[in-house]
Amino acid sequence: AEELTAASYERLRERLLLELAGAEAEAARLGEQERLVREQGTLGDAEAETLRRLARIREAIAGRVKDAKGVEAVRAALVGTFEKFVLYANPGSALFWYEANTHPGRTPLDAGGGLVLEPWPRRELLSEGRECSCGECGVAHTVHELRQRIALHVPGDDFDAEGFTT
Repeated sequence: AEELTAASYERLRERLLLELAGAEAEAARLGEQERLVREQGTLGDAEAETLRRLARIREAIAGRVKDAKGVEAVRAALVGTFEKFVLYANPGSALFWYEANTHPGRTPLDAGGGLVLEPWPRRELLSEGRECSCGECGVAHTVHELRQRIALHVPGDDFDAEGFTT
């Protein structure tokens, strides 16, 4: 066995310190990755709850509402799930198309005229603190993912509710 000299010790020590720094950096990276995965799990729970609420609303509206009590239950479910609804007329305009289709979280929409209803889910049902990737709006990603506009085809041209918010 060879004797460990001071020079050999210093070389080994430097190499081990570099390896230690690398291992500590990797541990920090993995800790951050674990934190992000835990946050996404919480987001999944919020999304699942929102989807359950939407399914209950859909069931109620699909024909199971037969009396005033049922209508009140639907109203309560809508108020508890959505912050507001915005009704747009004349969605064929250039400004509406720009607003509807330029955000990265939006599905492109071509309503072809008529009315468009935009639901706004309540923020407390969605993830907290997750900023939009556009970096401009400051709205949680899931809000953009769930806030899809719905084309409503209504006969006639009597649209006097443009921009109406409930």
